[in-house]
Amino acid sequence: MMDVLKKSSWLKYALFAILAIYAGDLYGQIKESKDDLFGAGVYQEVNGLVKSRNVLGAEYVHDRRTFELGLLVNHFEGVSGLVFRHQYFLNRTKGDRDYDLVEYDVRPYLIYNFIYNPGISDHYLRHQVGEGFLPEGQQLSAVPTFNTIEHYLGIGVEADLVPGVYLNAYAGGGLFFYRHDSKMVQKNDMLLPEQTMGFNWNLSAGVGYRF
Repeated sequence: MMDVLKKSSWLKYALFAILAIYAGDLYGQIKESKDDLFGAGVYQEVNGLVKSRNVLGAEYVHDRRTFELGLLVNHFEGVSGLVFRHQYFLNRTKGDRDYDLVEYDVRPYLIYNFIYNPGISDHYLRHQVGEGFLPEGQQLSAVPTFNTIEHYLGIGVEADLVPGVYLNAYAGGGLFFYRHDSKMVQKNDMLLPEQTMGFNWNLSAGVGYRF
């Protein structure tokens, strides 16, 4: 499954291209209310697991909630994974008025951030994660890679620069699942792929545009 994803990363580009082409038609058909918005953003993330990575995302905004799907791009060298972000804005409204995002220049929020990161190079690891080793005599034809699934909860803020353009930053923490493609561990006289889980911090900052 991991190999298929790595070899077909061009399909992810194709999907985003198709969505961009039909964005105008989708905008009119999907909107639930006149205040719903669409947008795009670019972010850089650092955390306790990897040194840095970039996210290119497209989002839909309804009421207090944003729903964003993105591509994980390491140093803009190629697609390495998928991202889902869900924000919930915390601004107070007056009386019985519905929440309208454009009425606030600064918007604090809570966030859930999911990251699926298959086949990333060992070079991006911030530090050694487990105690795995390369089997004696194993010849590597390429740089060793690892895979992660990450779940983060955090708090952040958006701040408008000009109408439609905003800065976005959050800090959070959560759980990660890690598996190495080359390193092994020995358990009960058997060699098994190195895999582990743990807690991690995550920082994200970037800029976005909504229309």
